[in-house]
Amino acid sequence: MTAARPDLASYSDKKVVIGLRPEHLPAPRDGWTGPTLVGDVDLVEALGSELVVHFTIDARRVTAEGVTSADAEAVTEAGEGVARVEPQAAVKPGERFTFAVNPGGIQFFDPSSGEAIWGA
Repeated sequence: MTAARPDLASYSDKKVVIGLRPEHLPAPRDGWTGPTLVGDVDLVEALGSELVVHFTIDARRVTAEGVTSADAEAVTEAGEGVARVEPQAAVKPGERFTFAVNPGGIQFFDPSSGEAIWGA
């Protein structure tokens, strides 16, 4: 990660906040050996070409600077997440589901300032 984001090196042994967009949390494919995230599925929206999965995890939600009140109302609970998975995924409300994490999609933020941690 630090090769793509050299500024992360200055956060060694410090806390950072991470963010993931829904498209960076697909259902893991057979043989997936990368990082995963397990969540409790609350709602599954079937949209034809994809499933939008709303889930909760045991983590505190952090609100980014510049979030509108409409955005805040849409995500009011701590630990809520949204993933986009293929329509064949065996995901059901009320069950735990393991999502693959696309490491290239992870965004890093300074917890004090809320600013993104970028490259050079």
